[in-house]
Amino acid sequence: MEINSSFVVLRRTGLKFFELRLRYYFFFIFFIFLILVIHLFYLQVIRGKYFYQVSEGNRREIYLQSRPRGIIYDRDGKILADNRPVSVLFLSLQNLNEETLKQTLEQLEKKFNFSQKELFERINLEKEKLVLRLKEEISREEMLKLEENRINLPGINLQIELKRRYPLNNFAAHLLGYLNEINREELDRLFLEGYRPGDFIGKSGIELTYDNYLRGEPGGMEIEVDARGRQKRIISNFFPSLGKSLILTLDSKLQAVAEEELINKGRRGVIIVLEPQSGEILALVSSPGYNPNLFIEKQPEEVKKLLNDSSLPLFNRAIQGRYAPGSVFKIITAIAALEENKINLNEEFYCSGSFTLGNNTFHCWEEKGHGHISFLPALIHSCDIYFYLLGLRCGAGLIEDYAKKFGLDTVSQIDLLGEKKGFIPGKVWKKKYLKQPWYEGDTVNLSIGQGYVLVTPLALANLAAILANRGKLLQPHIVKKIVEEGEVVQPQIIWEASQKEILHLEISEKTWQIINEGLGKAVDEGTGRAASISGLEIAGKTGTAENPHGEDHAWFVGYAPIENPRIAFAIFVEHGGRGGVSAAPIARRLILTYLKNKNAQITSVSPLSENESN
Repeated sequence: MEINSSFVVLRRTGLKFFELRLRYYFFFIFFIFLILVIHLFYLQVIRGKYFYQVSEGNRREIYLQSRPRGIIYDRDGKILADNRPVSVLFLSLQNLNEETLKQTLEQLEKKFNFSQKELFERINLEKEKLVLRLKEEISREEMLKLEENRINLPGINLQIELKRRYPLNNFAAHLLGYLNEINREELDRLFLEGYRPGDFIGKSGIELTYDNYLRGEPGGMEIEVDARGRQKRIISNFFPSLGKSLILTLDSKLQAVAEEELINKGRRGVIIVLEPQSGEILALVSSPGYNPNLFIEKQPEEVKKLLNDSSLPLFNRAIQGRYAPGSVFKIITAIAALEENKINLNEEFYCSGSFTLGNNTFHCWEEKGHGHISFLPALIHSCDIYFYLLGLRCGAGLIEDYAKKFGLDTVSQIDLLGEKKGFIPGKVWKKKYLKQPWYEGDTVNLSIGQGYVLVTPLALANLAAILANRGKLLQPHIVKKIVEEGEVVQPQIIWEASQKEILHLEISEKTWQIINEGLGKAVDEGTGRAASISGLEIAGKTGTAENPHGEDHAWFVGYAPIENPRIAFAIFVEHGGRGGVSAAPIARRLILTYLKNKNAQITSVSPLSENESN
């Protein structure tokens, strides 16, 4: 009985052990099955779209066309930048093995004069690209030859693209800017915004500032290929879409006259004309200019010449150049003295032609001197000695404060990237950075815009606008509207510039009246006579800025008409000598062009001598 009982117990224990093992096997198999189900779910559902795209990519090639950019118009609808169709030869490296690629390159060398060595070098250099642009501007004969040999050219494709064009070549180049292929640094920064290798991107001007609006969406084709990369059929086409178009504030006729004036003088320089009541830029010229088409056409030798040119044609002097303002700065000294009651209109200083301060002698541009002279005649005839003495009476701190109130040391945030600040020196700056005290001689130089003071031409154009508006400055801008063009007759306005006041000075009406009178008479009978127009009241101030590197620079700033001004301007001629001779005559032609005052007769004046041209 004991043996039978033991057998029963062992049998029952064995069964339980077997059931336990079976249960473990069941859980193990269930766990493995669960893992397979989860993985299948991951592959089919979560990553299904990705693997579908990968599988499709094994039999498809995507050819992307360049992004067609929006059209740029002037204020009257004249086209300044558009696009033209070009034929482009592509090589797709997708699905091409080494043998097939070598055969394709051999055919390109044999039949189309491509260098196989150069192509291999380029492929190795641009490994990240699946599609290479081999050649643009394919001729009709080359197109026919390509079609005849297409079966022997796997990976080769021909497309028609829209390419940026500047139909007027050098016209308004610094304002429009130029395009070039996106570089690695830009690509890393802008990849998430949709930029891709090979894209052309704005590098300067409004092409840069408004690049996000101007660039369109690329078009292209989906092409089915076989295992050797040979094209079988076009699966689908997707067409490019044009970017937004820009309507500028630019007056092309005025711009053309401004450019012509500097070219005729054979001088480097800047001309800026704007509407003071709106802030709209009517003309912006920086000379010398350049042809932005050179970057689009990929002419490396011509581009290299531009980059190495000592005259710096790519440098936008209007917003990036900083120069001594010379006698134009006397406007600031004059306003500071009037507002702070440092002078009355009848008080006279004596100008003998020179002025001694300590061991230094300062000269007036009029060597024989102006004699006894009061405020208005000193402003009209730009007497240096008077303003030396007036500056000493005001003090450097007061002049510095007023210069900064007028924004000469700040940027105006014009819609051109790269605008530089001007520089207004003072006692604290000199002590901190030059480790020197401020001398009265520094105040003498500051009072007439010499010494350390620097301004941009745009800052002085803004100064003219502030004077025209009696203390108010509206933000200068170049783009008037952003529009989306379509098949409708009237483009849809996406964005329109608003008038934004960025500066408002509390200056007394009496001071404005005195300054207006002085600047008006400076054009009628003073140093700015070369800008005068019969029947039209013009306010202006000449300037001659000393230049340690050569001949003096010439300035003329002003606005017209004095009552209800419609334009304000700043004209700068590098190494132009006296402002009344080089810069003021340009203003006269600009004013006549803009106002279209055909009945105006230029005041008959005798040729200007060196004695009336400061």
